Amino acid sequence: MEALRFALVLLGILLVVDALALAVLRRALPRLERPWLRGIALALYWSLAPLILGAFVLILGSGDGPALRSTMTVFSALALAYIPKFFLLAVAGVATVLLTPWLLVRAIRAAGTARRPELFAWRIRPVAVAATACGAVVLLGLLHALTLGRGTLAVRRHVVEIPDLPAGLDGLRLVHLSDLHVASLPDGRFLERLVRAVGDLRPDLLVYTGDFGPPEDAGAVPEILGRLSAPLGRVAVLGNHDLIRPGLADDDSPPTAAEKEARTSRYRAYLAARDWALLENDAVVLERGGARLGILGLGVDDPHHGFDDADLPAALAASEGADFRILLAHNPTTWDDEVRGRLPIGAMFAGHTHAGQIALEAGPLRWNLAQLSLRRSRGLYRDGGQVLHVSSGIGYVFLPFRLGCPAEVSLIELRRPRPAAT
Repeated sequence: MEALRFALVLLGILLVVDALALAVLRRALPRLERPWLRGIALALYWSLAPLILGAFVLILGSGDGPALRSTMTVFSALALAYIPKFFLLAVAGVATVLLTPWLLVRAIRAAGTARRPELFAWRIRPVAVAATACGAVVLLGLLHALTLGRGTLAVRRHVVEIPDLPAGLDGLRLVHLSDLHVASLPDGRFLERLVRAVGDLRPDLLVYTGDFGPPEDAGAVPEILGRLSAPLGRVAVLGNHDLIRPGLADDDSPPTAAEKEARTSRYRAYLAARDWALLENDAVVLERGGARLGILGLGVDDPHHGFDDADLPAALAASEGADFRILLAHNPTTWDDEVRGRLPIGAMFAGHTHAGQIALEAGPLRWNLAQLSLRRSRGLYRDGGQVLHVSSGIGYVFLPFRLGCPAEVSLIELRRPRPAAT
């Protein structure tokens, strides 16, 4: 019943958007001459919102929770149908606000004459055409993001100089993966490209910073983690989506402590069978070239979704004797809240943000949607001798698209500073 009420309210909003957008489209597009063609076009136009929301209600009422792929299909249809209309209406609205005073002045001057100038800018055909063109560009961008964009895989390489890096760790090659969300991935061919890309980088160490998906998803997809290898080790932490039931609605009702423990145990066994170490407020100490490398891993720290399980002091204590420490955490906010300038942690790796799945990079411009709510949302950040890397992730949440923000495999090579050339 609650889902039905939500759908009815949303239906009303969408129908209002449909009506306003149709008014602009009628000004911009040529009129169909044949009445039957106009009737078909209008029937399709007005039926879209009820069909999408009807499917949404059916999915929500189909069992214990929405099927991930079905829910994504509904949200994708909503995005394709309405995000372009919102942009169309935004352009028409801004033009109307800016131009209507001028149109009113023109109408006053034309009073008493045979001319009847238009009073509202959105009704002027060039304005309507510009608004429609904007909506069309957004629609094309969404179509790209839902098809080619979500299947694109980018390999990013970073060489990071760290002043206090022990000599034995100089040249350490570390591959960072995050946010697979395996139930959302396009197809088996994408997974093959992912496995091959990681293998081609020949990392010394593999780290994974959470959100593989609920344990139920892990056994329902082709093997991934077991096919990735690194001589120094493979270490992972969990994310919020690893501890919830399959579906998208569970973030509103976080799992109980018993449920989290059960899912963590399942993942611990799943990863151990594939030779991965799962850390939860713990650490492992590895050795390379006579240097002791401490890998610390936190429990999930995501208060927005009801998770507050990180214990950094416990992980730090477990790394006693390490010459250099790397921290794995799902949420990048830990860096500013607890690490940067405070603790002897040389590098931190995180995910969680997906960079909002929408990003723009052009010359010096670096923007992504996650910046609206997160200070550290994508890429490499430095502060003195400490470094943070935030992965854009690989899979998707809610909408199966990536626009200017491809799935990411990151190679970070740690180096000691080189002497300046004389």
